[in-house]
Amino acid sequence: MDFSCTLGSMRYNGSQFLTAPNEAEVRPRLPLAGRILVVEDDELLRTILQIVLTQEGFTVQLCSNGQDAKNTLSADRDRNELPEMVILDLTMPVLDGWQVAAWMDADPLLRDVPVVVTSATEEHGAAASALHADAYLVKPYDTDEILGVVALFTAHNAIKIKPVVPNPPTTHTAAGESPAAE
Repeated sequence: MDFSCTLGSMRYNGSQFLTAPNEAEVRPRLPLAGRILVVEDDELLRTILQIVLTQEGFTVQLCSNGQDAKNTLSADRDRNELPEMVILDLTMPVLDGWQVAAWMDADPLLRDVPVVVTSATEEHGAAASALHADAYLVKPYDTDEILGVVALFTAHNAIKIKPVVPNPPTTHTAAGESPAAE
């Protein structure tokens, strides 16, 4: 396991340890996180993403195809309530993810919404980088992968770990008594 460890020790105060686990073990678990739009034609995968992201505190809105996503994003833009992120499948019926990403990229407001594209083929990865795509995941992906990418592109990506701050040194007299502060 990869981790970093900081040790702080002061006489008569014991030792304090701070460890930071590797990125795969760090998950943002913040209440009232933002809204994520999931655009996926596979109903089971849509449901799994909804469960995982909801457990992490996000509000999840689902679309089963690109046209639904385009309609949803247009209404969001008109209300000035854009999602914090879009998870977009590339291969879908009605209107595919390629067309949705290109449409978002052409819109001055929507182009700033982070987009994570997903597909079953690695070949789409290089092509997706030319689109409005901030990240690319190859299916199947696991929950750590999706949560890691989501954490990178949402406002809740900063995981703050308090540093170890040792107590100020004290002078000890016989029998371990501390004199009054000066």
